[in-house]
Amino acid sequence: MTKSKLKRKYLQILSALAIEELFGLPTFTDTERIYYFTLNPKEMAIMNSLIYVHSKVHFILQLGYFKAKFRLFNFNTRDVAVDLAYIMNRYFPEELTPDKLPSKTMIAANNNRILDLMNYRKSHKIAVEILTNRLKFLVKNLSKPIIIFQELLIYFKQKRVILPEYTVIQNIVGKELMLEEKRLQNLVTKHVPDNIITLLTQLLDADDISETIVSLKQYPKNFNFKQIQQELEKHKTYYPLYEFSKKFLSMLGISQENIKYYASLVHYYNKYRLKELPRQLSHLYLLCYSYNRFQIMNDHLIQTLHHYVALYKDEAKNYAEKRVVEIYNNIYKHFKPAGYLLKMFLNPKLSRLVFKEIQKKAYKRLSKTKLKLVSKYLMEQCIDKTAYE
Repeated sequence: MTKSKLKRKYLQILSALAIEELFGLPTFTDTERIYYFTLNPKEMAIMNSLIYVHSKVHFILQLGYFKAKFRLFNFNTRDVAVDLAYIMNRYFPEELTPDKLPSKTMIAANNNRILDLMNYRKSHKIAVEILTNRLKFLVKNLSKPIIIFQELLIYFKQKRVILPEYTVIQNIVGKELMLEEKRLQNLVTKHVPDNIITLLTQLLDADDISETIVSLKQYPKNFNFKQIQQELEKHKTYYPLYEFSKKFLSMLGISQENIKYYASLVHYYNKYRLKELPRQLSHLYLLCYSYNRFQIMNDHLIQTLHHYVALYKDEAKNYAEKRVVEIYNNIYKHFKPAGYLLKMFLNPKLSRLVFKEIQKKAYKRLSKTKLKLVSKYLMEQCIDKTAYE
């Protein structure tokens, strides 16, 4: 028997306190006692149809306990002394408190009355059948036994069937988890090809740490170029695993939650513990991990792209703003010579010169290149920063 199977056999779902809370005889507060032991007209009529006080008392007690926990209980007068005293005082103040409960036959009859009244069924065979069938669905969609158990509680209330004892649930849940594990291992054996097995084996056995699961577990700490290059190398090396796992995991019929759970076991176990597991099981966990890891890797590479695009945009924007300031400063330096040029047009002596002579004089004041810059600024009154980004 493998360690995995041994663990499943003695599966612990609930703590002792939780078991008592769900399956133990209720312990009511004064307020709860009033609530649960109050009878409606139909319940009162059934109680009054009984002949003996101890039969009536048992009916009220069992009905209240059933309303609280949807279970039928075996108890004696000592177990329920406080509740018994309350019921006698409320419903039978003139009667003596019974020192024992009715016969097994009457108890069974009262239990059936309560089941009919609450529209519930109590059948071990039916309960086990419902439990087993429901678990075949749940173990493919939920990973944690406690969550599975909570779903069973809801399902049994919907079916209006009394939940079996905790040990019965414990054993059947453990059995169905083992069967699901075996089913998945068989699918790994049947459908995982040799080239993928080689990659999976390499993750566990390679001497070079950069080729092992230890390396694949390492995430980039930032957007450092070297770390991103290492991430890209992993992506290139193990991309076939991701491509295969996408197709393979979709045929297993398991939920995304279960895929994440199996993937998390790769983080939980070190590579030596993974190697101790049945080969098919460790390969299943690694395939789930590869699937999740590559989704995270893809997201991180996209984030890296966004980071560097934003970085380059900021750098381009900063450069453009710097260049605009430089250009403005350069233009402002030439405003005075440009003013002289404009003043030339007011000089009557220049009106007798041909335009070419005027240009020569103008260029002495401001070069042709600088004149173009100033004239463009004067016409547009702004500088296009995007031209420098």
